[in-house]
Amino acid sequence: MSEKEIPFAKYGAEYIGGHPMYLQRQEVMVLLGESYMRLWGGGNGIDIPYRDIKRVGNATSESITNTRLFMFGAAGGLFLEKRKLYTVIDYIDSIGDKISIVLDFHRKIDQAQSNIYLKMVAARTKTKTEEVEFIESISKDAIGEKEV
Repeated sequence: MSEKEIPFAKYGAEYIGGHPMYLQRQEVMVLLGESYMRLWGGGNGIDIPYRDIKRVGNATSESITNTRLFMFGAAGGLFLEKRKLYTVIDYIDSIGDKISIVLDFHRKIDQAQSNIYLKMVAARTKTKTEEVEFIESISKDAIGEKEV
């Protein structure tokens, strides 16, 4: 988070895997700010702008696909508890790669996942509204309409 952005919520979670730079499971702090979330653990962080999140959902170990198991290694997939719900966040990173991370929010899954989803929806709505307003302003300029 930037120095100016104060998190409105924070959750302890276990990072299961999915990011190509962070291969090990580890305990992390998930900080939710106004414009992005940060996973912080072991002296490293992953910043994910809400506007780049494509999907927030949950999965059991049985429903996590072979592709996701491949992404965080066979060993990572073998130790998932079968009846437990994990949060899966699919997003596009800063270089355009599709990333799917898996987190275990323990007993706070409902609250944490709901907050992340609501921020994702708000960011997308804001972005679409800004795009529509920009296109409308260009269209008005192109046909000679001026706002009075």
